[in-house]
Amino acid sequence: MWGVPLFFLLFGVLILVSPYISARTALKTNAAFQSPISGSADVDHFVYHSEIAHVDMPGAEMHRAAVRPEFVLLYPAAGQAFVVARHFFTSDESWAEFCRIVVANVRQVPQRWSFLRITLIWLAIIVAVFIVWELMNRQ
Repeated sequence: MWGVPLFFLLFGVLILVSPYISARTALKTNAAFQSPISGSADVDHFVYHSEIAHVDMPGAEMHRAAVRPEFVLLYPAAGQAFVVARHFFTSDESWAEFCRIVVANVRQVPQRWSFLRITLIWLAIIVAVFIVWELMNRQ
């Protein structure tokens, strides 16, 4: 009786939580994030140095960017991104300047739906499935 609604509830929770678990695992296991990182950015270039990689990407070749309060994702191609975290910067002024450069020179990824909105949609789907399930079982 409760099997199908419970399945959809657990499936919805899994879909909501899995990106966070994947990102957390990637940060813990990615060797590039474990080594010291340095770099610079200006209107013309994004430069990234680590023990594993050296990237000197012209700013004009960046596919897209997503600027968030604690990090910036720079996409040189679809499905590939450089994570630039706020804590990489020595001051808030340098972080703000970097964000201004990215916003002014790289096409932005459109804002996606908020976590709360997605959660409410999944909750509505789960409730609707539960109601339909109950109505079908009464007859």
